[in-house]
Formats: sequence, structure tokens, C-alpha cells
Amino acid sequence: MHDKFRYYFYLVGLSVILFAGCRSKRAFTELTNADEQVDLQQVNIQSPWGTYKGSSTKDYEIQHVTLDLAIDFDERKVSGKAELILSPLFFDQEVLQLDAYKLAIKHLKLNNEIWHLFEYDSSQIYIELPQVLSAGEQLVCEIEYEINQFSIPAQASADNQGGIFLVDYWEGRAAQLWTQGETAFTCHWYPTIDQPNQRYTQQISLTVADSLKTLSNGVLRSQQKKGDGLRKDTWVLDKPHAPYLSMIAVGSFEEQLLSIEGIQASVFATGVEVETVSKVFSRTSRMIDFYEELFEVEFPWPAYHQIVVKDYISGAMENTSAVVFLEDIALTEQEQEYQHFDDYISHELAHHWFGNLVTCESWANLALNESFASYSEQLWNEYYYGQDSADLLAHRELQTYLRESIHKKESLIRHYYKDADGDLFDNHSYAKGSRVLHMLRIFVGDEAFFKSVARYLTHNRFSAVEASDLKKAFEDVTGLDLSWFFQQWMYNPGHPVLEVEHQLQDDTLYLTVEQKQDFSLYPLYFLPLYVDLYWGDETLTYPMSIADQVHTFRIPAEGRSLKSIQFDPEFQLVGEITHARKPEEIRYLALQSEDFMARVTAYDLLLGSMPKRGKPDDRVIARILEEENEMVLVKYLDLLYHQNSIDWNEHRQQLLDLAAHGHPQVRALALLILDSVPALVDWRQVYSRDSSSYVVGLALETILSEGSKEANLMLVDSLKAEIDLNLLLPLTMYINEIYAEGYDSWYQEKIAGLRSSDQSYMLSAYNDYLLDASQIEKLSARAFLLHYAKYHIDSDTRLIAFEGLLLLADTVSVNRQVKEILAFEKDQQLLALYREFYPD
Repeated sequence: MHDKFRYYFYLVGLSVILFAGCRSKRAFTELTNADEQVDLQQVNIQSPWGTYKGSSTKDYEIQHVTLDLAIDFDERKVSGKAELILSPLFFDQEVLQLDAYKLAIKHLKLNNEIWHLFEYDSSQIYIELPQVLSAGEQLVCEIEYEINQFSIPAQASADNQGGIFLVDYWEGRAAQLWTQGETAFTCHWYPTIDQPNQRYTQQISLTVADSLKTLSNGVLRSQQKKGDGLRKDTWVLDKPHAPYLSMIAVGSFEEQLLSIEGIQASVFATGVEVETVSKVFSRTSRMIDFYEELFEVEFPWPAYHQIVVKDYISGAMENTSAVVFLEDIALTEQEQEYQHFDDYISHELAHHWFGNLVTCESWANLALNESFASYSEQLWNEYYYGQDSADLLAHRELQTYLRESIHKKESLIRHYYKDADGDLFDNHSYAKGSRVLHMLRIFVGDEAFFKSVARYLTHNRFSAVEASDLKKAFEDVTGLDLSWFFQQWMYNPGHPVLEVEHQLQDDTLYLTVEQKQDFSLYPLYFLPLYVDLYWGDETLTYPMSIADQVHTFRIPAEGRSLKSIQFDPEFQLVGEITHARKPEEIRYLALQSEDFMARVTAYDLLLGSMPKRGKPDDRVIARILEEENEMVLVKYLDLLYHQNSIDWNEHRQQLLDLAAHGHPQVRALALLILDSVPALVDWRQVYSRDSSSYVVGLALETILSEGSKEANLMLVDSLKAEIDLNLLLPLTMYINEIYAEGYDSWYQEKIAGLRSSDQSYMLSAYNDYLLDASQIEKLSARAFLLHYAKYHIDSDTRLIAFEGLLLLADTVSVNRQVKEILAFEKDQQLLALYREFYPD
């Protein structure tokens, strides 16, 4: 298309232009200069699928961005200067359009000259160039601006919004500033072309108070004293990445170095936590080594920093070389004995290959980033924690996707969506995408899968990709035509729904598989699967290719007896399987199968039917108690604990062994069950000897329920300084039960000192306490609860604080506080609940 023709339609804002053959510039001139009136009104015919969302048109390539930012916490202001070096990609350009959200523009320069021919609508800057700019010609655009509006995490989280956040509303906490760029929120803190198909290097200088720490992408190149107690830090990333991966963070952080060969690496957290928190990330170096070997591509970035910030609006974000995490990851020493965040850490690290090195060219292709990062969690679990742990994670992901699919069925690659942030970051892009990659791995085999992944990364490094690039990499390596796989799993919505039946008749096993999904909406699938048959004392695996709506397989029994059957023993299918089996066939799997997931699914089937069938089989209980995986033990011990029909004397020794288990949740549940067997648990001994606050808290609850009031109050008083939630909750139960007075300030202090994710438990206890509190304490509670109801990052915690305010309404006026919350809250579901409680 000719330049002028393109520019004309660009200015009038037409989004779709249809050509019926070629038109010359002369024909266009004659038409627009004709005497007759020409109706240029746009006709919109709405697609039944909605608006197609493709990749952004790439008129320019940004090569480099230089930022100079001064952070003033006292004035709540950021003063900035951005320099963008860019060139047209191919077509000549007369206008430059930049994304810039609510920035106060001071002045603008082009090629070092002040330039006034631009317009700014608080969302985009439209700059008329001094002359036509051709491909290969370079433009330097410099913009000086200020930021004086900052997003509030609670509101941004409710709206799936990112941006720049100044967290300074929590009393007693040092202020922090941090950013969240995905999907298109980097333009909230500097002008750019905020699209994932852009890629540039950057240099970011941050002028801050000398007492503060800074973090950005790349390496810390220099630190310069500026006088007046200020310091200028300059961070440089010399390899190109997408705009949404830019970040800055400033605050009173402490830094702990990590030992990772060849790159700068640190953990940033608030002072007293950093040494403990750094142990959470201690496996980072080993993860990098593992992924480098597995993907056959070296870690592509010069640094890898990880930072824990206050009130982060998501779980974590893979900003290039500078990953941000929520506070929950700051585990105590005791918590790290039985809990880890390796799934988060490995996910964000894997993004540095899948997302940062090779980036989805449009948000429609987001699943390319997220499915690989999610699947890398399973790969790490498989390597470090063992196959059982990986299988449990895979099973959990499948169930997570299937639950979402009840009300939402989308393709992985989605070009029709309303809002990228609200629609695409779901359990399709993450969980289903991960399981689809696993199916592809099973189909082509491990060697071919990882060779194909290496080719995908190598051939597309530092570039933007779409699903066809992944398909091509696999086809180039394997020689297979994988169009069928990508069509049914990447581009089609839904999943297969299978009904399986088997019958042994006349020395032949008839296995019938019927696809029962709605064929008016979803395809008929081609499914290469397996079935395990337990013939007597041997287990044989048979491959199956299911291509019809109903397919019956005939397998000779050859005189053998069928003990059990497991359809899809790899548990690879992303779909639903209904397979009616006899109780004895399921019981055989629970007791005899060497396959971990076959046993787990058998336990689910057998224990799930307990209310109908009564007392579970003691042999099955004994087999469960022999399992080595602690998560399986926790799950089924908890389930069995609530069954009254079990004679635990039959399993006394196994429970006594589990009461000494290394995992505190296993110990706690074993102790609870043993407590139903008389005289087997001395809770005071447990309280004084167990190393875990999780178990000690359980013992404390029992002791307080049995002791005298005088003794209990002395025990409570001795623990008033405690900061561990496992011990605080038993204290609150007793304080509230006896209606103790004078604990208002204690409650508020404890709530403020907890991690955000733990505060809801103490807030609920505080609400109960306030029911019988004095008038003065209730008045004190108003401002405290208002603060949490407005600003807390977790919507459930905000709801609890709101409920607390309403509980005060009978004796203390809370109308002003309630109205302030209703005006402030952005979460529409939460507001609907508020209106039910407080209809005005």
C-alpha cells in the first residue's frame, strides 16, 4: 500500500480496509476529488466471535531506551526523562505514536531539538515528524515528564491492572515503589510502544535517598553520590527484551547475594527477613543448571535478582533478570522445613527462556509463554522431588483446568477476547497448556521433545513468536506432520469426554471407548493413548489409537484372569474419563499397583464412596499409611480422621510411626487420630518437645481447652509476645472464649505484624473479640478496620474487615467508614456482597 494511502486511513481511524484488486494513487485521487459527495462512513458488521485481536502493527522498532528517574517519596512524585532510539521497520513514516498513560509531559525533543507538534490525550502521544522517516533512518525522541498518580494495589488487583505502585499507606512500614508491566502497563511509568512484539535494550538510572535500595533489569553498572543525601544508581540491560518485562523497585530492602556462576544474583527483601528468605531461593542456581542442560540453551541474561515486595498484586512476575514475588514467599525457618515455593520460583525462572528470550508476538499467543513456564514446574519437580511429586502436580493442574472448563471453554491460542488481563491469564493458558505440552512429550518421546524445544528456543531467540513457530520446530526435528495435534489442542476449544467400558467374554476383553463431547461445538479427537491390563501377576501395556466416535478394541485374554484395568495409565489425557469398574478391580489397584497415580486415583474412588459403603477396607487404610509421599499422607489422613467408623486400634503402630514423621502436618494428623485411641497422646509432652509450631499450636489448643482458667491465663500471658500464627490462633480462641478484656491493642499489633496472607485469620478472631469489647475498644477498631477494608491486597481480607465494621454498628456509628469503603472499592463481586450486607 502506498504511504499516503496508508496515512490517510490511519488518520481517519479506519481499522479494516478491504481491497478488491490493486488501486493506483491516481484512482484514489480521482475518487476523493470528485464533485459528487462520497459517503466515507464506516460500516461495522459485528463478528459473532467478537473483535479479532492479532499482533500489533509494527511501524517502528525501538532499539534502545534510556531512562533517568528521580523518586521522591515525601512529595509522592517521580520526575523522569526518557530517551527512545527508534527507526521505521519498513514503510516510510510521518507520525510517531507512543503509549504513555497519565504522565505529566513537560517537554519533548526530536533529534535533540525542542518539538511542539504533538498531541497527548493522557493515553497516547501523537507526534508529527519534521520530515518523512524511512526504514534504516534513526530517530531520537526525548520526553521529560512527571508521575504523580500511582496505582493502589487493592484497586489494581480488582481490575486486573498493572502500573506503578507507591505503597506508603501502611503505618509503621517503610514505603516501597515497584512496577508491574504485563500486559501493557509499562507505559504507566515511561513512554514506549507497549506491545510484546517490540524488543529493545535499556539503561535505567534511579535517583533515590541514599538509605534506599534500587533494583531494575540487568546489572548495576554504577552508583553515584549526588549530595543532599541522594544517590544515583544506573542499571543496564544490554540484551533486548519486550517492554512489559521492564521493572523498577525502590525501598528499604536488604540484599543477600546468591552464588550463581557467571551472573549477578541477589535476593532483596525487608531487613529482618532477608537471610531467612534467601534460603527459600537457595535452589535457584541448581534450577538454572538443570534448565540449561534440559533446554540446551544457556541462561541468556547477565543477572538474576529476586525481590519480595509489599502488597504485590499477583503471585510473581518474570521481569527480565529481576523477578518480583509476593510476601507469602517469605517463609520462616520452621515453615521451610515442610513448605517451599519452588513452583513459583521455577515458573518465573523458566520464563527467562519461554517469554523473555522467546516472546509471544501477541497476547493471543500468551499460552506459549505460560504453558512452558507451568510445565517447567513439573519438570523441576520430576528432577528434584521425584516422579510422584511431579505426577501430583500434573494431576492438580488437570483438575484445576477441568473445574474452570465447567463454565469456560476456550482455545489455547485466542484471537477473540475482550480484555487480555481479565480473560487470558486463566487455567487454560497455564494448566491446560502445561498438560497439552506433556501430551506432546508423551507422543513424540523425551529425546524428540527436548530437541524440538531446543530448536524452538535457538531459532527464535530474542524474537517474537506464534504457535506456528513451535509447530515448525517440532516438525523440523521429528519429521512428523503435527497439524492435527496443534489444531485440536492449540486452536480448538474444549476437550474430549470419554466413556470407557470393558467386558471379558469368551476369552476376549472388549474395551469400548466413546467420545461424548458436544460435536456441534467441539471436534472429534484423534487420541493416541494406552491402557494397562493387570493379568494375574503381570501388567501389560497396550497402545490404542482412538479416531472414531465409538471404538471397540478386542484383546485376547489367552486364559488369563483380569484383576484390574487402568485406562490412560500415563494420566496424560486433557479431558474427562468415565470408566465403570468393579469395587474389587479398584481395590486391586489400591493394594497391588506399583504405579503411584493408579493407587492415588483408586484411593479417591474408594474413600469417596465411604458414606455409601460404610467402613473402608482396613487393608486399603494400611496401604495408605504406608505411602511415602507426605502430601498424599496429609490428604488421606485428614479424610480418614473425619470417619467415625474406623477402628484405629487396628493401625496403632503405623500411626505411632507417623506421629514421628518428619513432616509436621503428617505428625499433627497422626496425633489427632491417635487422640481418639485412649491414653496414647500426652499433649503437654508434645507441647514441650515438638520442634514445629504447627504441632505445638495443636497441642496448645488442647491444653487450653482442658486447663484451669488461672493456669491458662498464665500460659496465655507467657505467649503474648509470640508472632507465629500457629500459636496466635489458639491464644485468640481462648481469649475470645473467656471474654478477656484489654486485648484490643494486642490484636492490632499482631495483625499488623503478620504476612498479608495470614492477616485474615487474625482479623476474623479480632471480629469475634470485638463483639464483647468495651466501647473504647470498639471506637479504636473503627479506623483500624477501615484501613484494612480499603487497602488490603486480598479481597477476602477486605471483606472480613468490612464485616467487622458492620458488627460494630449496633453500638458505634460506622456509616462514614462504610460509605468510604463503598466509594473506594473496585472489585464488583465484593461490592455486590457489600450491598447485600449494607443496602444503604
